[in-house]
Amino acid sequence: MLTRHAQANMSHDVQRRTDTAVWWSTAVLGIFLAALFTWLLPQATGLALVGLWLLGGALAMLSSGLLSLRRLGVRPQWGLLLLGQGVGATAVFLLLLAA
Repeated sequence: MLTRHAQANMSHDVQRRTDTAVWWSTAVLGIFLAALFTWLLPQATGLALVGLWLLGGALAMLSSGLLSLRRLGVRPQWGLLLLGQGVGATAVFLLLLAA
């Protein structure tokens, strides 16, 4: 007979809070990097501006995903890595298209 232990539920709740914290910190870092890129390149308009904002988000996603691979107690964030690669490729495409 199998029984459920309360500890298993508690660790799942802690893991969910940790995952949420990783995603929120990624969003804040992405907004900060995008604002920094916009400040450093004020002449960017249109597609280049959108590309800069996407590039900031992609760098934040990739860095958070890579850091989660090495941290103890945090589940690896493979979704952030894959999403960061896709958003980064889109950002580079938009920057090349705007040039």
